[in-house]
Amino acid sequence: MTWPALTLWLLILGVTLLRRDLLVYLFTATMVFGSLTMLPPGGLNLTAQTVCSLLLVATTLIQRRNLEKALAMALDLRRLGFLFLFLLYAVFTAMFLSRLFAWMVWVVPLNNSAAGLQPMHPTSSNFTQAVYITLSVGIAFVFALKGQNAEFRARYLRAILLAGALLVVSGIVDLVLTEAGRASLLAPFHNAHYALLTDVKEAGHLRVVGVMPEASAFGSACVSVLSLLVFCFDDFEARLRRFILPATILGLVAMIYLSTSSTGFVGFIVIATLYVARVGARTLVHGRLR
Repeated sequence: MTWPALTLWLLILGVTLLRRDLLVYLFTATMVFGSLTMLPPGGLNLTAQTVCSLLLVATTLIQRRNLEKALAMALDLRRLGFLFLFLLYAVFTAMFLSRLFAWMVWVVPLNNSAAGLQPMHPTSSNFTQAVYITLSVGIAFVFALKGQNAEFRARYLRAILLAGALLVVSGIVDLVLTEAGRASLLAPFHNAHYALLTDVKEAGHLRVVGVMPEASAFGSACVSVLSLLVFCFDDFEARLRRFILPATILGLVAMIYLSTSSTGFVGFIVIATLYVARVGARTLVHGRLR
């Protein structure tokens, strides 16, 4: 276990025990550490955000009546019923279909250690992917439950802004250290058992990856946060809209460009197109640019 993982363990557990309401900040902030596993070498790839997701779901559902409310949402098709049905189907297919059709279907494995077609068979990934999708749906239930509180919504917006700032900082640090020939300093943050592509160049220029496994993951993360910051701009506090929020948005745009990620470029074009359409629609309705 590397020192960043140990530090995050202490921080996450401390916040959970002492200031549970701040856990949402760690949930968004830890998305930055996409290539850091929280377990010793040889274990599963347990990311910091996965740990935060588990604790956020658990601490929310144990609160009074929240579990009852979540079950009511899951059984109501007008609320989160279809999402719950999707979860049941996803877990069933992950856990059983790979066994039902084992050695009967040929697939292309995502693990870079196995090249070419391989017969499908049950692996530990079936379990981990079932856990990941369950946590993802669990987070949706958490926000459905807690999102009715105005204070929580404001806290979540600040948490997203924090994640955006950390993505920008991690990208700058990656760029500076790599150009200075000191990229080894980031090695403790790249200990996950993924196909790590952290030193790839595109047309002679280094692809910025931050502390993600590769540039596409970094660009996708920047796009995800950028979309929330742009379309929720008016919902932020006035003091944040003056400088911090615009600076973070510009920083994320710069990181998307430096990542040279096609996913990031396409995502940015979609965001820009939708934003222009939104401004145009508002102008037509209100008679002035807004």
